[in-house]
Amino acid sequence: MGSVRVPAPAGPTLLSASTRSRGERRQRLTAWGRGAVKRLRHLGLDISGCDVDDGGLLFVPDGRLTLTLDAGAVEVALVLPPSDLPALRTILDGARPLAMGTVLAALPEQFAIGASSDTVRIPAPRASTEDLHALLDRAEREGGAVWLGWTVPREVAAVHAATLDAQLQDALVALGQVLKLFARARSTDAEPGKAKRARRHAGGAGEEERGRDKPRARTRARERDREPEAEREIEPESAADPDAPTPRVLRPLEAKPRLRASLLRRGVPRPGAGIEKGMKVRVLEGPFAGKEGLVQELDGNGGARVMLGLLAVRIDVTDLVSSAEGRGRPRLLSSHRRPMPVRS
Repeated sequence: MGSVRVPAPAGPTLLSASTRSRGERRQRLTAWGRGAVKRLRHLGLDISGCDVDDGGLLFVPDGRLTLTLDAGAVEVALVLPPSDLPALRTILDGARPLAMGTVLAALPEQFAIGASSDTVRIPAPRASTEDLHALLDRAEREGGAVWLGWTVPREVAAVHAATLDAQLQDALVALGQVLKLFARARSTDAEPGKAKRARRHAGGAGEEERGRDKPRARTRARERDREPEAEREIEPESAADPDAPTPRVLRPLEAKPRLRASLLRRGVPRPGAGIEKGMKVRVLEGPFAGKEGLVQELDGNGGARVMLGLLAVRIDVTDLVSSAEGRGRPRLLSSHRRPMPVRS
């Protein structure tokens, strides 16, 4: 039997750049980081860019998301420093414990969580509320950070170098979902005080002005609804209705994915229909939307374990559709003429 050939990368990869000159390494890390920044912004995260150094890169302004390249492994991680631990405890003690459990359960099996001092970390998707409380207690006692991420041994990364760059970005977006929940919880805690101060400052003098502004705001809302989503812009705060919630920046990829609707228009089978073990599928929702993988098993509760390259992810079957490729469809030749047989 012949060996399986891994396709050669189209250009320099993170792994190959790490063995070259400092300039080439920095150039490749910067290019990869720009693509990751774009995807993280589409999640609504406040990411302004990334800083590159000899060890990898970190995403600013807060530096919680990182990529690390060293002699032993490649890893992407979300690191919550000691100053963030009180907010994390607030989430676990009552603010959003179920939401935290749900977002961790949606991470790939290869993701782990632990204190920064832990030599052995627990699988993040299977971490219980008790596990998280014990982890938080230990991190606070030691004055350390909480680490959540994916580590790829160097020898494994070398075998999969052709696809690893894209998978590391996917993994970073999955971590971005956790950071988004954490950031939302922090902003919710701070918002009531800000809102009260704003209302006291406005007083009753602004009621008449708000009454005059509301018809104009409704007109602008109707006009905005007729615009394509990709062309919408946020109005200045001075022109917006003060009583309305702060508008959210809409970007093309931040809106609900159109992949599901486009597949249905093309006559692709209904999502979730006929999903079986061993089937090649495409993901419709979440950080891995648009990716193709192989169903390894069905859990009987509406979920499927799907291998997406190096990552095994539990995905609802309703967010999967059978892929058109690899299911016995005839491949079209590039010419209408049949190839002539070779005569000996």
